[in-house]
Amino acid sequence: MKSPRMQQLVWLLLLLVCVVSPSMAQIDRTELNGTVSDPSGAMLSGVTVTIRQEGTNQQRVVVSDKQGQFVASSLPIGRFTVVFLRDGFNDLRIADVDLHSGDVRTINAKMKVGAVSQTVQVEGDRAGALLNKSDATLGGTIQSVQVAELPLNGRNLTTLELLAPGAIDAGSGQQSSIRFAGNGTDDNNFRLDGVDASGVFHASLKSALRLQFSTESIAEFKVDTAGYTADTGGSAGGQVSLISKTGTDVFHGSIFD
Repeated sequence: MKSPRMQQLVWLLLLLVCVVSPSMAQIDRTELNGTVSDPSGAMLSGVTVTIRQEGTNQQRVVVSDKQGQFVASSLPIGRFTVVFLRDGFNDLRIADVDLHSGDVRTINAKMKVGAVSQTVQVEGDRAGALLNKSDATLGGTIQSVQVAELPLNGRNLTTLELLAPGAIDAGSGQQSSIRFAGNGTDDNNFRLDGVDASGVFHASLKSALRLQFSTESIAEFKVDTAGYTADTGGSAGGQVSLISKTGTDVFHGSIFD
C-alpha cells in the first residue's frame, strides 16, 4: 500500500508534466495578430477573422475581442488569405500573406461601412503585415524557393545559411566552417520542427554529428543570429530552425539525378 507521502509525490509529478508540456517552444509555428477598426478609428469587436492556407485550404477562425484585437497562434508556415466579416460592414479580404518559421505578423485592418455583399480586396499592400513588430531579432528566413532553386555544392543544405545576416564563412562554406555574429561554430544550435537536432561532443555542440537532412525534406529554415528571444535561444551562436515539408491537397513530387 502506498504511503500518503508517496501519493502526494506522484500527484506533484503529474501536475508538473501537465504544466510544463504546453510551454515547449513552437519555433516551427507562426502567429498572426492585429486589430480591427472602423473608418473613425474605433475598435470593432465581434469581427470574424478567417485565415485560410493556400495549398491545403485549411482554415482557422478567430473573433476580435472587446478591444478589437485578434490572435491566431500556432499557424503552419505558408501563404494565407485573411478575410474579415462583420454585419454592417464590407467584407475585407487580404491575400498573399506569407508566414515563415517563427514569424509573428501584425495586421491592423480597417473595415468600411457598407452592405455585407460588398467585398474590399487588398492584394499587394498589407499595411505592414510583413514587418516584424514583435521583437528585434536579427536574422533571416531561407525560403522554399531558395532551397529548391539555388545551386548547392554536394546538395549540402547548410550552405544556404550564408544567406542569413551575420553569417561568416571561415573557409569551405560547409557547416564545419560557418559561424554567426563572431561566435564559434560550436555555439550554433539546430532544431528540426522545434526538436533539438544538435549533437553534443566533449561538452560542446557538434551539429555535423546529427545534422543529416535531405534537401527534399526541408520546406524552409530560419536563422537567428543575434537578439533572439528565449524561445529560440539554446546557445550563444546562431539559432537555426529547420521546417520539414507538409502535404497539400494536390499530388506533387520531385526527382534528382
